[in-house]
Amino acid sequence: MENSITKGVQILRPDVFLPWYASLETIEKLFDDHKFLRQSQEYYSVKVVLPLNIDCSLSLGLRNNCLREVLIYRDSDYYEKHGLETSYIDIQSQFETIWGKSHKSSKSILDDFEDHFWYFENVTIAHTIYERFVFCEGVSIRID
Repeated sequence: MENSITKGVQILRPDVFLPWYASLETIEKLFDDHKFLRQSQEYYSVKVVLPLNIDCSLSLGLRNNCLREVLIYRDSDYYEKHGLETSYIDIQSQFETIWGKSHKSSKSILDDFEDHFWYFENVTIAHTIYERFVFCEGVSIRID
């Protein structure tokens, strides 16, 4: 998956390769029968399973009708059942399996966590903790 991240995002279920710069029309065709929800004029979400069985939702960010950003998040039910720490450790472990140790780490806003960043050609991946009413886990994949 490391080599493909510069070209797009691989999804396990549905079995879709989501290319960077894809138009909304292309994305709608790729997700065909899956619930594809409009969050705003530039963001759409869909439930998926990523490689290594990361069950999550994606928020797809389009700019000028081209895919430029993918935000990965889990439903609040997951956090209620498993907790933030379990999710953080799980996703960090999976990302390290796929992309290796992060290229950069920094202290998070929560003492027991670090924010991690990977850099590939034209893509930046960030796994962070942020506060939005409560502490949340943030994962973003952006094309530069």
